[in-house]
Amino acid sequence: MTSPAAPSPTTASTLTPTRRTVLGAAAWTVPAITVAGAAPAYAASRCVTTSHTVSWSAAMWTPDATNQNATRGTIPAVSGTPGAPAVTLTVTRQFFGNMVAAAQNPLMNMQISSDTVGGTGARGLTLLQQQNQSTANPGAGQNVHDHRQTVTFTFSEEVKNLRFSVTDVDNYWQGTNPANSRQYRDRVYVSGAPTATTSLLGSGTQSDPWHRPDSLGAVDNATSGEGNVTLDYGSTALQQVQMTFFNGYNRPLVSNGIHAVFISSMTFDVETCA
Repeated sequence: MTSPAAPSPTTASTLTPTRRTVLGAAAWTVPAITVAGAAPAYAASRCVTTSHTVSWSAAMWTPDATNQNATRGTIPAVSGTPGAPAVTLTVTRQFFGNMVAAAQNPLMNMQISSDTVGGTGARGLTLLQQQNQSTANPGAGQNVHDHRQTVTFTFSEEVKNLRFSVTDVDNYWQGTNPANSRQYRDRVYVSGAPTATTSLLGSGTQSDPWHRPDSLGAVDNATSGEGNVTLDYGSTALQQVQMTFFNGYNRPLVSNGIHAVFISSMTFDVETCA
């Protein structure tokens, strides 16, 4: 019978891990730690569009004079949306050449009309002017555009989808012959490039203003839209629009060429972003 072999003596080197063994084991056994960074916080942008209307009324209109000599006036816009931003429209006027403010009872320049305008069923802002009585009327060959009124509409906020009409753009002469007894031929143009809806002639520029055919006379501003040009500025953002108004007759005028156009109610949108 053979005796079992005696166990081999264990050396210290076989029991004590080497530095390399420790490091190697550590590389496999130490758990990975992931640091989660906080995601950047962005405030959500929220834009709200509100609709507004400027309705011309004596109760809302605040001019710097209560006669035809007003040079400036303000009127608040009204919105049906609770919490909508307050918007104020400021209107200023400037005359050039021999043109001056006029009054013809009950109408006065830069005041609210006494009747509805352009068949809209609402009142408008009156722009009534004439040649200065102390100076000569335009003669043949004179530039009629030198004698004009420019009206500037300035909104307290940037607006979009601005829409309004200029009404009562027409002609008038006394008697049966438009070549004689001339009083006025309305000529109108505006700043910017709005879309225009009208039966008038012209493209709405200084060189080609909107006007009624010279062979046609006056329109009934209270009930008719024949003398209207409706302007729509679309999505273009703006704060100011100008309108220029002059008499297209370049011959001596009767009644100092007194004539008027009117501005209808205005509608527009305001976008507010939080």
